[in-house]
Amino acid sequence: FMNTDKSVYLYSGPSGVDFDANLAIDSIDYGAYHAYPDSWGVDTAEAKSWGVKWIDDHTASGAKAGKPVVLEEYGVKSHNASVYQTWRDTVYAEESNMQYWEFRLKYLKPYKDEYTTYDTDDIFNSTIVSAAIKFKTRSSTP
Repeated sequence: FMNTDKSVYLYSGPSGVDFDANLAIDSIDYGAYHAYPDSWGVDTAEAKSWGVKWIDDHTASGAKAGKPVVLEEYGVKSHNASVYQTWRDTVYAEESNMQYWEFRLKYLKPYKDEYTTYDTDDIFNSTIVSAAIKFKTRSSTP
């Protein structure tokens, strides 16, 4: 963001990203952001609350810019359903959107990614499928 707590790595813009400045570009239609707290140095015990703030901050930036934002990729290595469900509910309450990364079909060649969820995993139905159903209720049909 480059506009808040400079002591926190993810808000100080060390990788050259200024979310607010990018959203202000006229030719940008929407913003996308990721959330991988344990890969970014956030303590596992703080992942849920950290994610809520991360979502809140990005949706507030989108509202300020008058543009939608999407939590485009997210994950925790523990595959903690409670974390995913809380983030889903936060995104939903903020009338934003999200896309899970990464889920795969179990019969396909295994993929070496700590965040991959397979269609046969319990968390697939309890978080990913339930999120799709929840968000579909908000969509209009043509």
